[in-house]
Amino acid sequence: MSSIIRQRYPLLADELNLVFAKLKGKEGFWGIDLVAESQDIKIRVIVSGNNNDTTEENKKNLANLLDSQKYIVWKLMPMIHFNKTVNFPKENPNQSKVFSVIQPCINIGDGHNRGTLGLICIDVTTNKVSLLTAHHVVSNGQFVIQPSDKSNIVFAIARFKRYDPNGDAALCELIVPQLNQIFAKRQIVNNIIAFKNELFETNIIIQDVRYPVLGEKVTKIGLATGKTDAIVRGIGIYKHSQDHIIEGRIAWVEGCWLEPEDIQNKNDLEISFQGDSGAVWFDSTQKFGIGLQIAGDFNESLPTQEFAIAQHLPDIMETLQIKPFI
Repeated sequence: MSSIIRQRYPLLADELNLVFAKLKGKEGFWGIDLVAESQDIKIRVIVSGNNNDTTEENKKNLANLLDSQKYIVWKLMPMIHFNKTVNFPKENPNQSKVFSVIQPCINIGDGHNRGTLGLICIDVTTNKVSLLTAHHVVSNGQFVIQPSDKSNIVFAIARFKRYDPNGDAALCELIVPQLNQIFAKRQIVNNIIAFKNELFETNIIIQDVRYPVLGEKVTKIGLATGKTDAIVRGIGIYKHSQDHIIEGRIAWVEGCWLEPEDIQNKNDLEISFQGDSGAVWFDSTQKFGIGLQIAGDFNESLPTQEFAIAQHLPDIMETLQIKPFI
């Protein structure tokens, strides 16, 4: 478990690790985190199933494995899904156009997958300008292309360099030399004139990264849902499909659980959708990035079941040996 939990909540860290060890690998167990509940910090167990009946059955079976439920609250979810295929709810056409000036929050992909450019970074091992996004957005190709669509001509903006084996983040080196190659039966050229680090259609620059704080309000600008706000509901560890690395592989990713500000979500706000992957969630000061969008709820979920999962940005920066470009 992340050291941030032990630093902030030392009295609950051992208990959380114990509960995680007992439930890991059990049917229906999808995550464990710390949440603010009735003015206390408590351990929350996230349970999932194919339908309401199986979810309830999974909760019952998991509860029987625990010696005490003194600190436990439960979150029941439908089957968590990471690859939605319906139309984007708030797609901004300007965000998906061809860009000669590359910047965070625009559309990128690998010819098969589509997502959001998270940050312009510096690779501290080479001192070269690089791009950060979710690994599953760029895992199927050597080149990162923009826009990632079905047109005959696309533009290569970066080369895939490395990924985070403990999560779902990838580093891609910005391409400078001119390209003219064939990729997936499409002509690839390099159309880059320049890059900038202001988030798309804003003057916001992510200057540094930090861990999230329970209850804080954060924002992201994703390709699918545009600019959305959310509350950091939980900080913990969550089950995540890593089929983009090895087919059928499941990993546990440390990060935060985000939900709409209105706990009832009466306006049916979408904060997470396919295409948002790779976007960076940032704090209210608009200076610190706190997480990289990697997953979210099933597209048929009820409004009260809307959520997003973001991997901790400080962990990503350390593992990939990068820093924000300022």
